[in-house]
Order: sequence, then structure tokens, then C-alpha cells
Amino acid sequence: MRRKNIFKKSMAATLAIVIASMGIGCGSTSSTETSSVAESTAAASTEAAATEEAPTAESSSAEGTEAGEEDLYGEEVTINVMAWDRGSAAPGTTTEDNAMTQWIQEQVKEKFNINVEFTSVPRAESDDKLNIMMAGGSAPDIVFTYDQNLFYNYASSGALHDLTDVYAKYGSNIEEYCSEAQPISLLGDAKYAVMKQRGTENPRHVAYIRKDWLDELGMELPTTKEELGEYLYAVKENKLGGDSTIPWAMGGRSDTEKVYLNFVGSYVNLESDRDAYIYNEAYMLVAPGAKDGLKQLNTWYNDGLITQDFPTDTSEDMYKAAIANGSAGFVLDDTTAPWSSIEVLNNNVGHETFVPVMCFDLEDGSYRNPFNPRYAMFVMIPSSVSKEKLEACMKYLNWMADPEVAVNITYTPEHETNEEGVALAPT
Repeated sequence: MRRKNIFKKSMAATLAIVIASMGIGCGSTSSTETSSVAESTAAASTEAAATEEAPTAESSSAEGTEAGEEDLYGEEVTINVMAWDRGSAAPGTTTEDNAMTQWIQEQVKEKFNINVEFTSVPRAESDDKLNIMMAGGSAPDIVFTYDQNLFYNYASSGALHDLTDVYAKYGSNIEEYCSEAQPISLLGDAKYAVMKQRGTENPRHVAYIRKDWLDELGMELPTTKEELGEYLYAVKENKLGGDSTIPWAMGGRSDTEKVYLNFVGSYVNLESDRDAYIYNEAYMLVAPGAKDGLKQLNTWYNDGLITQDFPTDTSEDMYKAAIANGSAGFVLDDTTAPWSSIEVLNNNVGHETFVPVMCFDLEDGSYRNPFNPRYAMFVMIPSSVSKEKLEACMKYLNWMADPEVAVNITYTPEHETNEEGVALAPT
């Protein structure tokens, strides 16, 4: 947690190095999700062929020597990569088969002679599905989780490959660009995961408010929850979004605390490091004072200030539409999540609309904003994976840590850049 008295309104676009698309990376999650389920017979035949002549990861890198270019293109091998399905695939495509997955497959095949297939896993039940696949021996060759306890359970029970030697041989890009996060993947002296490292240190959630509506109401940016409430009631009374006005728009995803954490947390006083540890994000709702925040949200909901049917909007389609069509006056979301919907709105109305706002004041008048840690997900290779596939998996992950590859995956290979050479997100 971080406490801030001043909110910086400028947001810089920075490159976050990634080591795999679909949420596997040293940076922000890729905008494209990928994967395809490998036939078990094909995987079995590939694994059988892998053990014949190829040097093992342990034997070839026992001295920790880094592989040269001539070692990267080997015998043909197929690997299967887990990918999150967020239900957002473009029409005519799937999470497993789209322009980005095809580009990745072509690049990796040409450079390493590795065939990449993908296994789609629903984002909202990712860890449950992963546990089932790991227990049943059907897990992809590359899997991942944000859950540190789940990682330690796998690592301590022998379910994961020790990556120490293969990382030393094939992980040069990861080590160069993502080394800061790697120590957390160690169990003793053994490395059991490649850590996703976020490219920048960012707040987890940000509140956004319609600045043009504030101007229309003659109000300043709210700096307290009380002032926020005054704005929300004024928006409702004046129907600034028409008959479908939603002062505070919310979605109904159940796998994230983003829609309430910052607000409810502002009612909680963390008086010591011990309190901050006990009542971290996962347990903030049971902290002393949190009930008052929930009561306030309930009051505003009953007064019609919050989306009335938000629990049913598990896909967030209605929530995103409310932003894009100009119905919403305030949102609390992941830092960048609403940007695309806000851009649609701005283009429709011809001017800037939403701006970030810090108004969830604590008892002493300061603010607390949860930040993402530098490290993120644990990218793992199950111990059932053959030694040849193990090397191929590390080559693949290391390739994705190359900054040029990371930019292409994050912004698409056809991306444009601005005057400063910074990649622009596709529109």
C-alpha cells in the first residue's frame, strides 16, 4: 500500500517488457489473448522423439554456460502454452487462433523450429482449471498463476521443473530485462518459475470522473468522499447522461476487487505495518471500518447512484457500453481498463471527458492507493514436460522478453509510433 497526498494527473505511456502474451510477461498484459489445445497423441509423439538424441537441459547447461545462436535452432518440437480466455476475442477469431497467435507461431517456428500451440483457460476460473489439469497430468507445457501459495505448493511437491540450469543457458533476455523480479521464484537455491516483471510501478486501480460534467455543474474535482457523493447526486438529479444516466457505473466481475477496494479501503485505518500485512487487499473487507464503506455503497446503490443490475454484468459489456455511450459519470477500475471505452466516448462527443481523480480520503485527509508489486505472475513448467520441451519452453519465454518482440505483441506487429518513437496502441 502507498499513501499519497498529491495525485499526479499526468499518465505516461511506458513500455512494459513481456515474456509471453496472454498475461505471461515482464510487463503489462498483452491486448491479444492466444492458445490452442494440443492433441494428446501429438504431444506424446513429440515427447517421445525429444528424448532420443537431444542433449538434456541439465547436461547441456550444467556449467551454466549461455547458449549461442547456433544452439537455438534445434530439432522440431511442439510446445503447448496456457492462455487466458477473457471472452473478448474479435469476431471470426478465437483465443487460440487469431492474427497474433499466428504471428507468434510463424516467428517461433522460423527462429527456433518450435511449433507453438495454445490451451485456452477461462480467466475467471484460471487457478481452478490449472489445479485440475496439474492433478490430471493434462497441463500445458507452460502454465502460470498469480497465486504465490499455489506456486509454492507446486514447487515443494515436485510438480514443477527446476529451471536453474535451463534458465542460465537460454534465459539471457529475461535476466537482462526482468531480473529484479526473479528471486521470488526461488525455493532454496532452485528456480521453479520465470517471474513476470511489470515494466513500471503503477497503481492497481484508478477512479475516473466526467470533468465536462463537473464543469457543467459548476463543481470542482472532488477531493473527498463527501464531495464525490454531492457530485453523484447532482448527476442523477440533472440526468446528465439522459434517461439512462448512471452516476457510478460498475461491472459485475467476481474475480476482482477493483470496483470497490479503494473506496472501502478508505474507511480502514491501518495503524501499523502489522495491520497492513493482516488486512491486505485480499482481506480488506473484513478489516475494522470496512463495514462503514460497504454501508455507504449500499446507500448509494439504494438511492440509484450505482448501476442497479451490475451483479449480472459478469462480462462487463453493459459497464463498458455505459462509459462509451455517455451514460456513466464516475468509474473505479483497473488503471488502463476503461481507456478504450473512454476514447470511443471522446470521439463521439468531440472533446475530452473522463479524467483521473483522487477523492477517497482517509480519516486524516490523506489517500491510500494500492500499488502492484514489481513482480507479478509465476510462469511455470510442469515436471511432466520432457527435457527437450523444457529447453524449447525457455527459448520461447526468452524470445518474448526481447523488447522488440514485446512491443510487437503488446501493440501488434503493424503498430505505429508517435514523434518520439513510442509505440501507439491500435485503435
